[in-house]
Amino acid sequence: MPQSLRCPIPLNPSRVAELYAANGASVVVADLDEKGGQSTVDTIVKAGGKAHFVKADSSKPEDNELETPLLTNHLSADQMKALVTLHPIGRLGKPEEVAELVLWLS
Repeated sequence: MPQSLRCPIPLNPSRVAELYAANGASVVVADLDEKGGQSTVDTIVKAGGKAHFVKADSSKPEDNELETPLLTNHLSADQMKALVTLHPIGRLGKPEEVAELVLWLS
């Protein structure tokens, strides 16, 4: 992997999903690794949360994480910068963009 794509601060996407679920969100775990993704779902469900696994390729912009208050309020500025470096579009998606897409598709 090129040095520029390496995350300087270890982030665990499973913990991010667990954080959302622990705060009442229904979580979709999207990953190429079916075994790891399903393990995260199982952990969330065992803790009383709601989660579902979908196999996805996070190198696609449409599969990237969204910038929400729950994420930004629980990660440091350095962690947010590191998370952004993992996404090929150079930023996190915004919930408004998803809403606009859903309205356009409906």
